[in-house]
Amino acid sequence: MIFSPDTAVLQKNTDHVFETYLTRQKIGNAAVSVIQNGKVLCRSFYGSVSFGKNNVPDADSLFRLASMTKPIVGAAVMLQVERGLLDLDAAISVYLPAFAQMYVGKEDNGMIVPAAKTKNAVTVRHLLTHTSGIGSGSFGDVQCAQMPQNAKCNLSDAVCYYATLPLLFEPGTRTEYSGLFGFDILAHLVEVTSDKSIAQFLQDELFTPLGMQDTTFDPSAEQKSRLVFLHDKKEDMSADATPVNGEMFDVFPNSHCCGGAGLAGSLADYEKFAQMLLQEGTCNGVRVLSKESVRQMKTAQLSEQIMPGAQKWGLSMRVIAGKGYSYLPIGCFGWSGAYGTHFWVDPANGITAVMMRNSLVDGGAGARTAVKFEKTVYTSI
Repeated sequence: MIFSPDTAVLQKNTDHVFETYLTRQKIGNAAVSVIQNGKVLCRSFYGSVSFGKNNVPDADSLFRLASMTKPIVGAAVMLQVERGLLDLDAAISVYLPAFAQMYVGKEDNGMIVPAAKTKNAVTVRHLLTHTSGIGSGSFGDVQCAQMPQNAKCNLSDAVCYYATLPLLFEPGTRTEYSGLFGFDILAHLVEVTSDKSIAQFLQDELFTPLGMQDTTFDPSAEQKSRLVFLHDKKEDMSADATPVNGEMFDVFPNSHCCGGAGLAGSLADYEKFAQMLLQEGTCNGVRVLSKESVRQMKTAQLSEQIMPGAQKWGLSMRVIAGKGYSYLPIGCFGWSGAYGTHFWVDPANGITAVMMRNSLVDGGAGARTAVKFEKTVYTSI
């Protein structure tokens, strides 16, 4: 073991960080845990489930996962790869013929229009590593804003819409984040190769075996009672930004099982998913992924030329692949969500760390709250 936090110091420092964020109204709720070699070093809860009330979250409170949905969908894809039903380097048009001819686009009077046929086919691996160009960067923002309402209702209709869209760049030549579209396509690939909805597939193949009883695209009435409010800050005061129609991700209705951002889940559930990744595919003696699948997920996939720096894309997650990242050791992997969720797995030190919170303030990859949590863990000696 290279590093072992002092439990008392870690608890004190974690409390200080999150209570300060609450006092400054930068967060409205949070649930965090740090587990090392099966021992809980810290599991703490802050703020409130409901706006203006004093009902503190617990391990079973539900949070909108946003992009922390992506690693779960990535695991589902790898299951289909293990079974020979998907090929990482196959063109997605093998499974979805509507993607047989794609175009790189350009901006024209606020519209994204085709400019040139692509030379490379979009592959499954491109989608998992954000190198497809589909729904990426500024193009993705425009294309999402212009998405017809009838294409938002379900995953199949959404993917049909994505097949008509020009790409930001030639597939495989660069990387830029695809916040929604790429992982929607991956979720639909799981559907067409399994003859199950993505919701049913995840339930059967991951959630039930792992005991993730509260992770869902469409919470029940009882689960909604445990769903934390979506915090915002307006005129320097905390505010309630919870979607009025109960969406898990405000772009899409819950009937659209958004593979990039649509799940809600609890701290207790995501701890199990993180522990499964740490233990190379098993949790509580149940194997859901092969060691090889997890190895590929946590291995940097992109060259220094395409993605320079310490952080690289693995398959559906970021990987700390070199020196230069502030706090996480080389070999750590995980991801974040737009509403402030964040997790990582540290294989060298046997650590999983999960932060759940729901806020429109300082969320997503590289959020200050996420980096502060990382710093808190690795400086609590």
